[in-house]
Formats: sequence, structure tokens, C-alpha cells
Amino acid sequence: VIGKSGHGARPHHTVDPIFVITQLSNALYQSISRYFDARDPMVLTIGMISGGRAPNIIPETASISGAIRTLSKEHRAAVRPLLVRTSEGICETFQAEYKLDFIPGAPAIINNDDITDAISKAAGELLGKDKVHNIPLPSMGSEDFSHYLEQRPGAMFRLGVAAPDRPRYFLHNARFDIDERAIAIGSKVLAATA
Repeated sequence: VIGKSGHGARPHHTVDPIFVITQLSNALYQSISRYFDARDPMVLTIGMISGGRAPNIIPETASISGAIRTLSKEHRAAVRPLLVRTSEGICETFQAEYKLDFIPGAPAIINNDDITDAISKAAGELLGKDKVHNIPLPSMGSEDFSHYLEQRPGAMFRLGVAAPDRPRYFLHNARFDIDERAIAIGSKVLAATA
């Protein structure tokens, strides 16, 4: 968001981009829940807000960065126009300008049911049915494997990689570490599925 810098004691002589960013952030969070059908999952995460260098100066610019994840192609296509409308409306209201950098990420992974069943069957025969767990709800994680699934039927599965004798940490944790013996198990599941 591009505003007009000035002294914090005279905000009426400025266009405060930090104030505008807060309004924009709130509007984006609210618009997602009101514009899209809540029964078709969509997640907006604003992970970074930045602007200013001193507590008594209204800066000229401020920025937000985030990610939007959706499962449906319809929602995916409607996201950018919603961001543009919301940004234009908020910025016009407060006499600011904006620049939108929209970088489309990977689409949702839609597993093929037949291949998913084949993987589950092969893993169950190889490891025991008690070791195979179907994930009932979709993940909002992002994975470029989805590009393969746009070209050919397939399925992605998760392979447990935690060592039984060590603490378990999820992805994106600094302490995440895999038990490399899981690689052989994953290879065997893929071979048995094939």
C-alpha cells in the first residue's frame, strides 16, 4: 500500500499505509468467509505485515504478504478478482494506492479413487491394515505433485517417517527429522502398488 508519509502528530496531513493495511487485512479475512461457500474449504493466511522504521513517523508504504489455499478450481479462479476489488475499494476509501503481486501456487491435489484404493490395499498387505490410515478430510497444504495429477490419474500418499524412539515434530519445524528407514518402506509400497 502506497500512502503519504508524515509526522505521527499530524495524521490528517498523511495517508497512513499502516492504517490502510490493517483495514485491508480485516477486509480480506472477512470477504473470504462471506464471498465463498464455507462448505468448500478455503484458507487465507496473512503471514507478514511490514512498514515503518520509527514509532513517530507515518511511513510512505506498508505491505502484507500471505497465501490463499482452496480446493476448487472455481474458487481458485475467483480469488484474484476478489483481491483486486477489495484492495481497490479499501485503498480508494482512504486515498491510498496499491500494488498487487499475485503469484499462483500449486492447485489442489485431487487423488484418483481407484489408485488410492490400490495404494491402500498394497500398503495394507505389506505393512498390515492397522498401519494404513485413510485421511478423511482434505489437507490445505500445498504440493506441486498436483501438477502431475492434472496430466494423469494418480494419488499422493503420506508416509510416516518418524523414528519410534525419538520425539516427533511436524513439517516446517526446525527439529523435523526423518527416520531414513522409511524410504525403503515407501519404495516397497510403490512397487507393490505398481
